[in-house]
Amino acid sequence: MEGKVAMRNSNKIFALIIICISLAILASCQYVSNSGNVPLSQPSPMFAATLQSYTTPLSVFEYLDQVTDGKLLLSIELVNNKCSHTNVPIEVRIIFKNLTDTAITLPADFSIAVNRKGMGGNLIPFITTREGKDVLSLADYQLVDIFSTPSNIYKKIPAEQEVNFDVKFKFPQTLVASQSAETYELATPNPGQYLIRFVYSEYRRSDDIWYGKIGSNRIEICILN
Repeated sequence: MEGKVAMRNSNKIFALIIICISLAILASCQYVSNSGNVPLSQPSPMFAATLQSYTTPLSVFEYLDQVTDGKLLLSIELVNNKCSHTNVPIEVRIIFKNLTDTAITLPADFSIAVNRKGMGGNLIPFITTREGKDVLSLADYQLVDIFSTPSNIYKKIPAEQEVNFDVKFKFPQTLVASQSAETYELATPNPGQYLIRFVYSEYRRSDDIWYGKIGSNRIEICILN
């Protein structure tokens, strides 16, 4: 009798082990099947100070997604989702969100730079292919003689609120196809999908006006012939 009871208990334990193993396998299969899906939400923005904790320190210019200073968050979106030609301006909405509990005064003289050095504006465009390859224009390889005088136009963002501005961006009509700064070939952009983000850079005007460098999220733009 005791032997039968022990056998039944052993069978129950064995069955429980089989159930646990099955559940573990099912959970891992579900994880693998979902791993190829597009994330449901944007990753959390990186803090500027955290970038320096990488083995090789990154800057706001090198990081591929949003970078915040903890005070201001920069997001961008397309005003419309239509494809555009390289000579037709693309409307991009610039959204600034105040992450603090006090108002922030922001310089409101926004202009888009002609290259990644920031020449010509304080909104610096970073374009890549969908595969992540940098897209450089002739302006990135040459000195650009652009002088702009900052205006005294400011926008106050109330605590924990956001403001937005629409700006027009032109995709470069001439791209640099080589990897060398000394020798390069010029190319016409291929039609297709590209990714773009902006770095917003402002020098220090006063302690009462926001200054620093923050990076936006990436959005996809469609370019035609």
